[in-house]
Amino acid sequence: MRIRKKKHILFVVENNQIPMDIRILKEAEALEEKGLEVSIICPNLNKEKKYHKKLNNINVFQYFCPFEGESFIGILFEYLTAIFFILYKSIKLYFRKPFRAVHLANPPDFLIFLFLPFKIFGVKIIFDHHDLSPELFIEKFKRKNFFYKLLLLFERLSYNLADLIIATNKSVKHTCIERNKAYRKRIFIVRNGPDSNEISSCKNKIDFKKGNNYLIGYVGNINKQDSLEKLVNSVEYMVKKRNFFNFKVLIIGDGTNRLSIQNNIRQKNLQDYFIFHGYEYNRKKLFSLLANTDICVEPRKESEISSKSTSIKIMEYMALGKPIVQYNGIEGKISAGKSSVYIKDNDEEAFGDSVISLLRDNKKRKKMGKYGKNRVKELLNWDIQKNKLVKIYQNLI
Repeated sequence: MRIRKKKHILFVVENNQIPMDIRILKEAEALEEKGLEVSIICPNLNKEKKYHKKLNNINVFQYFCPFEGESFIGILFEYLTAIFFILYKSIKLYFRKPFRAVHLANPPDFLIFLFLPFKIFGVKIIFDHHDLSPELFIEKFKRKNFFYKLLLLFERLSYNLADLIIATNKSVKHTCIERNKAYRKRIFIVRNGPDSNEISSCKNKIDFKKGNNYLIGYVGNINKQDSLEKLVNSVEYMVKKRNFFNFKVLIIGDGTNRLSIQNNIRQKNLQDYFIFHGYEYNRKKLFSLLANTDICVEPRKESEISSKSTSIKIMEYMALGKPIVQYNGIEGKISAGKSSVYIKDNDEEAFGDSVISLLRDNKKRKKMGKYGKNRVKELLNWDIQKNKLVKIYQNLI
């Protein structure tokens, strides 16, 4: 069913670039397919020459971003820059082509304040809750201070001021309701999920094994909270204590912590075991890269926020039939089920032991991979989720 009248929807992302933020891109594409005109405002993190581009009939307006902040001062400067450019580009876009709704991806949670004046003109605000910002603050800075309380306030106000809230999973929805007294009828779950069409079109395998028996895959950001240092420590244990040598680790992604991770690898003399591919924007090529792996990993440590997060990479691994090793977490288990091994207590050596055990057990890998592939096909693929999103918009606008 198509939405009859063509209307303009604006998506706003502060902490990622399109097409790196695959969730936002897929949401935007789903609405465009139903006849809506869609625009996206996001930072130009990769310093592309053009600040305006078009992806699958979606206008992407990028703004100048000098750097991604890691320290408190850096994050503050990043946010001030973002506030100026997002507001400027939104006003400019509204005068050219008024939008009927603005879809805000968190973090940060203060974006809603920039768009409250637009509500006077009938613009609806959708708060797409990806991450729990207060928990993310604790994970980064290890403290509960004034700024932690400020983030709780921003989150509460975002829930109360938005016309509609989208949560990525039940854990986030439960937090919305319990912590902020948000009304259940305004909260909808749209999970992350892989696109079955992209997966099925993956045919060519790209060989990164280079004579080794095994290839381990990782896809995602390389920021502090992604805990890649734990993967490095596990590899060091595998090589130096377990004398397991015949493998490589393919890292597909980038981030503010990449140089630090690479320096750590050099200091441990593990350069021969890691391949850094960088971000891969071509989804078909990304899945071709992953198709050659034997297992995939999620080394993000278990914490309050990671336990409540649904990572799309997990479903992508599953869709390709790859068994997974990850640290323990509520939503990780809900997503992956029996297709993954779960490591308790953030134990890096146990992580390494499980990787070795799984690599040596081809029968178990195939069984886990088959389970994951079927689970995505029946429950977790994007076709199911995008229909929920479209229905939400049909009722809202």
